[in-house]
Amino acid sequence: MTKVLHRSAYLRGTPDTEARVAEFVAATEAPVDTVYGREVLRMSGCDMSRYARNPVVLDSHRRESIEDVIGSGDVRVEGGQLIVRVHYLDDADGEKAWRKVKAGALRAVSIGYAIATDAATPSLVGRQPGR
Repeated sequence: MTKVLHRSAYLRGTPDTEARVAEFVAATEAPVDTVYGREVLRMSGCDMSRYARNPVVLDSHRRESIEDVIGSGDVRVEGGQLIVRVHYLDDADGEKAWRKVKAGALRAVSIGYAIATDAATPSLVGRQPGR
């Protein structure tokens, strides 16, 4: 079974209030200590094809209902960074998140991702948390 991991991302620039869009640095190649050990995500290895088929932005990683969808995202790699441009929906759930972004209270997002075991550094494949 594939483990879904999470990383924080931060707001990049100023939100576009006319278009209801904010751009975030979703991931970088900077090393991050995880429960599995030190991890480096190489942007050259990012496969965003599955996300591109249904580029939803979810509220707090929840995915039980269509009500958990607060927007859509466009992703691209720029240098060593994965950039996501979030388009917030014009409904009650999207508006709630968008107001927090505009107010500066919400300045980061968290991405979920899975590491393909055939592309991972062998020292991390199958490693148990804390070992």
